[in-house]
Amino acid sequence: MKDFLKIFAVLSLMIGAFVAGRNYGAENFKNSDEYKEIQKSKDEALYVKSNLENIRAKLQNTLDGLQSKNAEEVSSQLAEIFSTDLGLKIENKNNFLKMNCKVAESASQALAPATAEAIHINEHKESAKDVTKKEPNVKKYDYRRLKSYEWILQNTTDMLSLENSLKNVEIKNIDLFLKSSKEAKSNELVSLLGAYRGRIKNINGQEYGTLIFEANPFRNENGVMDESKINGRLKIIQGGREVSSRTFTDNKLGQTVEGLDGIIIENGNQFYQVYKIKDTQQLAGYYYERLVNGTTKTIGTFILNRVDQF
Repeated sequence: MKDFLKIFAVLSLMIGAFVAGRNYGAENFKNSDEYKEIQKSKDEALYVKSNLENIRAKLQNTLDGLQSKNAEEVSSQLAEIFSTDLGLKIENKNNFLKMNCKVAESASQALAPATAEAIHINEHKESAKDVTKKEPNVKKYDYRRLKSYEWILQNTTDMLSLENSLKNVEIKNIDLFLKSSKEAKSNELVSLLGAYRGRIKNINGQEYGTLIFEANPFRNENGVMDESKINGRLKIIQGGREVSSRTFTDNKLGQTVEGLDGIIIENGNQFYQVYKIKDTQQLAGYYYERLVNGTTKTIGTFILNRVDQF
């Protein structure tokens, strides 16, 4: 029996030493210059990827508006992308603008015959229909363009990129955006669960107030969790005074559009456009208000930090 205890003790010491050595080695590797260099390269790659996606989206938007904008406007936008986003130095900006004006005009002229032919075909089709049966031209929101900007926003890794990416996801017309929306399902709201707090900045970059957002799975009187419902609160504080507040216990919290990631939370005449930032676990988005005349107005942006994990 004594021999068995001795063997057991020796084996225990060996296992303990092995585990301690492995943990020590792992910690040393994380603190090593090699590990820091790998992490730095990873962060730089993500940053470059995010910037390239942003530039790609800007170029696509410029090309999409080729027919609706004049040549000078298109050239100015291209010049801004080359100089600001790509960091290229344009020695003679006037010559650059003149050259690209000609390119833009040529492109528009090349598109003109096809456009005219399409118009002629449409006119022919319309003339064959009963005028009384014509449907009004319904304006639609360009969700495709917003999707590319959402990806860039949600994959940012630093505060400066986050603030810049927010500029691209602003919704100018909330009512038009919500026409194709649906109630967000509980599984679409999982990423928003938690307690968050941060500042709202108005459109001029000045502090507007503090926003508090909390959302957790609902628990009944017996403490049993009901994942189909969400319990939480939404609050705005200005100058130490609560100016807006909403407490909710519901199976729905907001609206979403198929294929998009943003959640629109409505609180009376207020709208919150919310995104979860993957790497930083922050919530970011826009705050809007409905005016007396029925239109909506952008009040500002917010970036909220999670405060329930520490």
